[in-house]
Amino acid sequence: MYRIGIDLGGTNLKIGLIDPDYRIVDQSVCETHVQAGADGVIEKIVLQVRDIISKNNLSPKEILGVGLGCPGVINSKTGTVLYSNNFNWHDLPIRSILSQ
Repeated sequence: MYRIGIDLGGTNLKIGLIDPDYRIVDQSVCETHVQAGADGVIEKIVLQVRDIISKNNLSPKEILGVGLGCPGVINSKTGTVLYSNNFNWHDLPIRSILSQ
């Protein structure tokens, strides 16, 4: 089973695909486009994750989990961005949005 790591920054969005031996086997970097708002940034995350899965001939069922790092104050129990100055997000339930 593979894992995906996401580094969500104010300038760049970095995605890493980690194999069962915890090695980074693929990665991508693109601009975050903060000005697109929460919906635009989340859409960019989803597209990049789907792309790295597809590019590596995997199915979503082969992904054990996804970890997301985001600047700001995060409630890790609920997966909510309480506040992020970089994105001007308040009380954004990012885990539930991305899970969909």
